[in-house]
Amino acid sequence: FLNAMKADVSEDQCLDRDHIYLTGFSMGGYFAHHVGCERSDIRAVAPHSGGTHPLDDCPVPKKPIIIFHGAADPLIPAGCDDPAAAPVPGVTPSAAAWAAHNGCGMTTTSHAVQNGTCVTYDDCPDGGQVELCTFDAMGHCWAGGLGTNVYSCNNYESATELEWAFFKQYAW
Repeated sequence: FLNAMKADVSEDQCLDRDHIYLTGFSMGGYFAHHVGCERSDIRAVAPHSGGTHPLDDCPVPKKPIIIFHGAADPLIPAGCDDPAAAPVPGVTPSAAAWAAHNGCGMTTTSHAVQNGTCVTYDDCPDGGQVELCTFDAMGHCWAGGLGTNVYSCNNYESATELEWAFFKQYAW
């Protein structure tokens, strides 16, 4: 699927193959986690509102990743991504799993964003930074999304702007 997308874009656009990033929402968030684990040609990933599978068998040794999650998401429990949230039995939260996989420390540094908090794992190696942004009282929607559809939560910091800043800082 990704190879076909890259080929299609390359037919009439210039594609900077050294700076390809992937984001996804809901099941696309799960897909972004999977791509981060499996594909070395994707420079960094930004899953939004989706959990991950165990990372034990990832062929990619590390990947910069920024994860987004609404604390009131009725579809994806907060514990799927956030180690500080109510645990989900048998599930390692994705942020902690990625930090361990990438070789980061288990301590974090946090900073406030509009109606939420982002935590960055400490002592990550270059090319293995991990950040988790959670949004208070936000359901299953895109943080900072514009418009009036059910999947746009415009009262929150823009996930799009946060991920682009992350990509430029850690994966350019």
